Amino acid sequence: MTKQSIYKEIKPREELKDFIRSFWMHTNCTDQIENTTIVSDYYYNIGCKIVR
Repeated sequence: MTKQSIYKEIKPREELKDFIRSFWMHTNCTDQIENTTIVSDYYYNIGCKIVR
């Protein structure tokens, strides 16, 4: 059995960690075209700083 697709989670650089949890990379391991749908998980991490 061979792998046809590989998905890999990539963590963001330090300066983006407050806004982005992770990126995903897809690798097609075949010579055939592969249709892929990308859907956001709607993960938002919005912070706010109050200065007095």
